[in-house]
Amino acid sequence: MNWLYIDSIAGISGDMMLGALVDLGVPPSFLREQLLRLPISSYSLKTYRTMVGVLDAVKVDVILPHDEPNLPEQTHEHSHSHDHSHSHEYSHRHEHSHSHEHSHSHEHSHSHEHSHGHSHSHSHSHSHSHGHSHEHNLYKDIRTLIAESTLSDGVKERALAIFAKLAIAEAGVHGMEVDDVAFHEVGAVDSIVDIVGCAIGLEYLKVGHIVCSPLPLGRGFVRCQHGLIPVPVPATLELLEGIPVVGTEIEEELVTPTGAAIVSALCDSFGSYPSFLVERVGYGAGTRHLQERPNLLRLVLGRSRQSDEPPTTLLQVECNIDDMTPEQVGFALEQLRDAGALDVWLSSLSMKKGRPGQLLALLCEQHQLSLMEQILFQQTSTFGFRYFPVQRCVLQREFYPVVTAFGTVTVKVGFRGEKVCQISPEFEDCRRLAQHQGVALADVYAAALEAWTSSEAHRSLQEVDDGKSTEAS
Repeated sequence: MNWLYIDSIAGISGDMMLGALVDLGVPPSFLREQLLRLPISSYSLKTYRTMVGVLDAVKVDVILPHDEPNLPEQTHEHSHSHDHSHSHEYSHRHEHSHSHEHSHSHEHSHSHEHSHGHSHSHSHSHSHSHGHSHEHNLYKDIRTLIAESTLSDGVKERALAIFAKLAIAEAGVHGMEVDDVAFHEVGAVDSIVDIVGCAIGLEYLKVGHIVCSPLPLGRGFVRCQHGLIPVPVPATLELLEGIPVVGTEIEEELVTPTGAAIVSALCDSFGSYPSFLVERVGYGAGTRHLQERPNLLRLVLGRSRQSDEPPTTLLQVECNIDDMTPEQVGFALEQLRDAGALDVWLSSLSMKKGRPGQLLALLCEQHQLSLMEQILFQQTSTFGFRYFPVQRCVLQREFYPVVTAFGTVTVKVGFRGEKVCQISPEFEDCRRLAQHQGVALADVYAAALEAWTSSEAHRSLQEVDDGKSTEAS
């Protein structure tokens, strides 16, 4: 398991996070290939190196046609064209418009991303479009778009957790139901690409534990359609509840809602550098020039020392239910999972007066409690719930692609130290191939396990394990 430290030098935004992940080693070609699993509208993904003061960094731009694009419908046709003159363009015959203002359903708008100049060399672009339109990009539409894609389970889980944070923050700011939140800038293609791209990059780098420095906050005002609003903007402050911050005199928006949602949804802890072994460092650039400090996000990738990995403390949240339909209970479970609960389950109960009931329970991080509380009171009939700390020990996890006769399947491998303890093919990959090939799901599982056994990755791990056994004897 790799550890990642987010060193928030000048705040955080989605594009800065994605640029730093590319600088850490995520290949732009792999990023583009994985993003094609999302049926989203026209855009070009451009990655290039740029100097921020005296430091070399990676800038990622999601370039859109004019006006604001919308999410596609479920069916669409693809028409590809390729241009190999140092860029790769994927063009689908549909157009959307994009506005770089951030507009919520109450017509609140402002810019959400950072800026910086001085670009040079290594430019790669990739564009694709689908011609469909929705009047709004509702949170429930974005959730469906990601959930029904062919992305891996790990990527979906992280991306959905980030968007759930955003939706709940926007709903709180505007006094509306979470599913009714209509995203514009945040729900537009550029932010979907940033968020899903970050989830792809974290899985590629096999990141299992994330620590973040205190976030520097700017001050001042940004102009929206109805006038000035203070920095940090309201949605960002909602997302930063329980997260350490540091005030600055910089009159710019340093932490964007997208950046705050990434940190809030994915970080395990906050503070100074953890005790770990540094392996690589990556820098992601913004586009706006800051006089006070370089406009950079620094990511430090490393491995934890085994002795520094105590059991994780989580919260177990429980409530008793006896007056909801199965469909209503199922919807509540879905909402809790989408919001980032680590696990959700039901158990049968015999309640007072002999009534049959159910125990609804979940595991979550401590900082997620307020989010779980909101969903439980909104989506269930409970008048209260209980929670208590629990200790959890988990295996380190790494993911390896294996090639079968049916297609490529990702295999999840669980380690204790360097010893392999568990092996499991990813369900979504197996289901997709079983449906596509018209074969039994069990056959795809068996083929994935057989392919893993004969893979180079398995042989390498086996050699390490055999070497340890020899040393011990």
